[in-house]
Amino acid sequence: MLVIYRDDGFWTLAWLVISFHLRPLSKRNSLPPGFVVQVSGSFPDIAQKANRPSSIHLCPHPSTAGAHLWRLTFGWGLPQPQ
Repeated sequence: MLVIYRDDGFWTLAWLVISFHLRPLSKRNSLPPGFVVQVSGSFPDIAQKANRPSSIHLCPHPSTAGAHLWRLTFGWGLPQPQ
């Protein structure tokens, strides 16, 4: 499982969701800047076999009163063998 997340403003993160749909991870040379990566398993295998995220979550993230942050999380998982 590969999970990447980023905390930022709503519109910045909404644009990143759109760009991920337009250009899948397998066609990128690297992850976009600003994301934190959590890997469980082999990342190259996931990138080759699952170019679209299996989950995308955009939700409010606790922040200071003056800065309202959102967290965007993408998750990739390998398909289960049948």
